[in-house]
Amino acid sequence: MNLFRRCVLGKILTGLFLLKFPGHLSSGPILDQESEQKIRLGYTSFIKELQKSKNLLLQKKLKELILQREFGKGFDFHLRNAGLDFKEVQIISNAMMKATKHGILNLKSFSLSYNPEITDQGVGLLVKAFPPQITELGLVGCDLVDEAGEGIYQYLENSALELVCIEGNNFSSVLMDKFKKLREQKPNLSLLI
Repeated sequence: MNLFRRCVLGKILTGLFLLKFPGHLSSGPILDQESEQKIRLGYTSFIKELQKSKNLLLQKKLKELILQREFGKGFDFHLRNAGLDFKEVQIISNAMMKATKHGILNLKSFSLSYNPEITDQGVGLLVKAFPPQITELGLVGCDLVDEAGEGIYQYLENSALELVCIEGNNFSSVLMDKFKKLREQKPNLSLLI
């Protein structure tokens, strides 16, 4: 077994240790034991699924997530200009869905900006997988068209997102107008188009 896999396995075992002994969590907002366990399960499931990727920058992000200790407060997942494609987006969206199924994925901020190969279909998968806790979304310069834009729009209509950055894509003027109207209807939403 190579060194990286042993390190990952060690971190997973550490995560399992934290599941058994919750007093080792860092200080922060006090959560009830059931919530702590659901967050740990979601986080561990998310990391396990991401290990299926062979993308080097995603693997680097994975190492950062494994070392993160304060995941109960929420965490950011930013992979800007990482050479991601549809296959990687499938892995990420599956990871979010499985994490949400097994627990709580306390993801606060998500960005795949400047990854033009993620495709409109990939964004369609993502908007179906985003956990309800997400407050920030970045998909800047991803070469998206109205198919993805409509999915983002529908997601925004019913989400609690506070900041959305989707400029630098190829949305039609009709869709841009819809986004502008939505921004007016949701004063707590900062929407950069």
